[in-house]
Amino acid sequence: MRKIFLHLFLAFLFFLLMGPSFTAMGALTSGTDFLLVVPSARPAGMGQAFTAIGDDVDSLLYNPAGLARVQIPELGYDHYQFVSDISFDYISAAVPMGEQGVIGLGFINSGTAPFNSTVDPNTPTVSAEDMAFILGYGIPLDWFQLGASVKYIQRQVGDVQGTGFLGDVGFRIRAHPRLAFAASVQNLGMFQILNENTDIPTLVRAGLEWKPLSLPQHSLELALDGDYQFNSQAKRWGGGMEYWYQDLFALRAGYVGNSDEESLTVGAGVRFSYFQLDYAYEPFTVLGSTHRLSLLCKIEEGSREEIPAPTAFQGANSNDGLYLKWKPPTSAEVTGYYLFVKKPETEVFTKLTAHPVTDTSVTLKHLKTGQEYTFGVEAIGPNGGQSLMTQLAIIPEEPTLSPPTGFQAQSVPEGLKLIWDKVESKNVAGFNLYRADEQGEQEKKLNQEPITENQVVLKKLKPGQTYRFLLTAVAGDGTESSPTEVLRVDYNGPGK
Repeated sequence: MRKIFLHLFLAFLFFLLMGPSFTAMGALTSGTDFLLVVPSARPAGMGQAFTAIGDDVDSLLYNPAGLARVQIPELGYDHYQFVSDISFDYISAAVPMGEQGVIGLGFINSGTAPFNSTVDPNTPTVSAEDMAFILGYGIPLDWFQLGASVKYIQRQVGDVQGTGFLGDVGFRIRAHPRLAFAASVQNLGMFQILNENTDIPTLVRAGLEWKPLSLPQHSLELALDGDYQFNSQAKRWGGGMEYWYQDLFALRAGYVGNSDEESLTVGAGVRFSYFQLDYAYEPFTVLGSTHRLSLLCKIEEGSREEIPAPTAFQGANSNDGLYLKWKPPTSAEVTGYYLFVKKPETEVFTKLTAHPVTDTSVTLKHLKTGQEYTFGVEAIGPNGGQSLMTQLAIIPEEPTLSPPTGFQAQSVPEGLKLIWDKVESKNVAGFNLYRADEQGEQEKKLNQEPITENQVVLKKLKPGQTYRFLLTAVAGDGTESSPTEVLRVDYNGPGK
């Protein structure tokens, strides 16, 4: 089903990007044209390719389905100083409600300094102001997200006022752990000035997101967007990238085409404590360059800043499943840990256990092999405060048998006792013992049936001889692990 959606979506995006282009999207031609201007720095730095990549409060401006990807409460403020003393401010908030979805709120304010709209210098100046109040909702549904929003719009130019209600709808589909596509229809509704309907900038957006790099210290996302405005028949496309280093520093770049001015865009971001600060620069060859500045606050639960996060978070495939381990913070008292998982083709972390775990390792079973999971671990302090999350992306594989450990020999009155560590794995049915040659290769199997204990006594060995042994773990279907390292024994006879 997702493949069918993806093929149809790609055909639609190709039409937006490659079809005939008419009036430029940058032409502001309607009473609510301020809605076409995006004040947020993060999308602007990526060439406004944000329809599929959006995962914060800025999603209200592109695709309300992106709200479903918000995992903790957020507050945002964006300022955009446009040309001719026109400024845009955007205040927003998002509140997750668990499985019930995410509520988003936004307020856009745009205004100008007083100006004279006539050729008569004696005419009194007037000012213009636009406002939009936005209420949005997004919900995650397995491998896709849905969203919708409603806007109350008000425009004031001198003594003339216009009002109206508009709405947005959108979706986002995770077609692959590293690939997503999304689309939205924006500004559906009616707007009136002096009790007469005026044109509104209804448009459709479509976008792709690809994540070629996803590592604990480095991540890279690429995005491609296209949109079409019905009123002016204008098309716009944009492409961009976002790179994060250690989830602390971001670099962005993009290109916007089919607008009044095709241009490159650049941006950067930094995260510290609860805050993320973003900046974007976009040159206009005719009107001058523009700057955007955004501040995002993520409201964590508990006193996270007082508790260091766990370190050295690692994972490995083991006999029983996926083995995860981490190191506790060394500078803080920790009473336990919360474990989280972001399953393949989902966007939200969920808790793995209802209660904290006290160990610094865990083995997870029944995971889908060959698909990427992202795990998170948070330290818990004595007062219930939580650290920031340490994350690990890993692809589970089919459980493989590991060689036995602790393989050693002891002389006993009965002969030579070989012992090794006990294995609790249900995948291990027993062990095979081999005599090895001087090159360390298996020479002869010494047991007919798998040895079920973690020891065996060999009798009738000749004193003064050198013996070499290998040991393997055996699964129920007879599959063997790789052997241990050669155990060399200079046998001097039975012990006392």
